[in-house]
Amino acid sequence: MAKKKKFRFPWLLAFMVIYAVAALVGIKYGLQWLWGYMEDFEASQPEHAITRYMEQLSNDAFYKGAADQIAQLDSNLITQEECHALIDQAVAEGITYAKNNKESTSERHVYMLLSGKHTIGKVVTQPGEPDENGLRIWNATEESFDFSFLMGTGTSITVPNSFTVSANGTALDESYIVKTDIPFETLKDYYGIFENLPYMVTYQTPAIWGNQALLVTDPAGQIVTINENTDMESFLLTCTEEEVQQAEKFGKDFIKQYMMFISAPDATRKQEYKTLIDFIVDGAPLEDRMFEAMDGLQWVTNQKTRLLDVQFGNCIRLSEGRYLCDLSYTTETTKYTGVTTEVTNTKIILVQDGNKLLIESMQNY
Repeated sequence: MAKKKKFRFPWLLAFMVIYAVAALVGIKYGLQWLWGYMEDFEASQPEHAITRYMEQLSNDAFYKGAADQIAQLDSNLITQEECHALIDQAVAEGITYAKNNKESTSERHVYMLLSGKHTIGKVVTQPGEPDENGLRIWNATEESFDFSFLMGTGTSITVPNSFTVSANGTALDESYIVKTDIPFETLKDYYGIFENLPYMVTYQTPAIWGNQALLVTDPAGQIVTINENTDMESFLLTCTEEEVQQAEKFGKDFIKQYMMFISAPDATRKQEYKTLIDFIVDGAPLEDRMFEAMDGLQWVTNQKTRLLDVQFGNCIRLSEGRYLCDLSYTTETTKYTGVTTEVTNTKIILVQDGNKLLIESMQNY
């Protein structure tokens, strides 16, 4: 009968297996530590800080960074949403960066943010405190944005006081008027005499981002173009065709009667005067002038004046029922020395009296 062998535990093999497992675990954790260290080491390199910053940069950061600049703009002329849209447009082609070596140091790197040819901001990166491995991770510590290149220019325009000026769709109120009571040349002799005469005002708007579009409308809401070549006096011609026709007929009839009066012989002058003052506002200074002229005309002898032509210039509404009209008339005067022709320019003021017009004043120029 064979002799039974005694079992022996394979201690050597077990030791080798345990050793191998321990070695593998050690290698695994060692590699993990080494890999983490390498990642941290790579991350600690200064140039990666700006890369990480650029990856997370969004337009929301621009909006927030430009908030103070936007707050200084006239909100009547441009809204926050419109400002954001201009920022979106400005950065639509993408943002790049360039290191500013002049401002940078070994512990502080400065980068300029660029949108095309425009500098829109600045970013500063700096190393943090050492970690457990003694590495200092660089991160963005400062940022600022500047969209001043979007700033346009202010505007200024002079218009009649009854006109409306809008900027970017907003009607400008009196706070935008920087100069008022600018006289019309045609009316310069009448501002101290009559109230509520038309005048001009100058509107001025501050600079905002982008361009400003001004729109001018007259009291009827019609769009009006005003530039350096505009004849501002033309805006005074607001009378209707019916008003002009009535004023022209009356003005010419008055001049004809006036000439009949000053050229009348002594025998008929008083009658011509009575006819003439029917054209004049009762009690107006012009009535006295005509009466005084009648006394002076009796000394004028040996001459005869004849009306050749009357031309009506324009009609301006000074106020409701009061008009300023321009006329010129040509006369031929025969004296003992010969015949002379003269053109006289005159301004007359007419007032509405019921269904008819009367003359209030007459001024030659």
